[in-house]
Amino acid sequence: RWDAAYPSVWVEERYRKQGIGTYLLRELERELKEKGAYVMLVWTSDWQADFFVKQGFTVCTVAEDCPKGHCYYCMKKVI
Repeated sequence: RWDAAYPSVWVEERYRKQGIGTYLLRELERELKEKGAYVMLVWTSDWQADFFVKQGFTVCTVAEDCPKGHCYYCMKKVI
């Protein structure tokens, strides 16, 4: 059985670097685990990929030049 959730999380620039994104991601992870999920997938742009690496995600695939001059990543974390 495959169940999926597609929340969209965004922290406005003026509130970044305060731990808000980390808190939101941990709460989402906790809730997903409670519901029986075992893996989280995220799709993100190159400029924010480091944040997810710091949170324990690994790169699954990379779309290069998407948009031109940038990369788009699919990343996963086993929870």
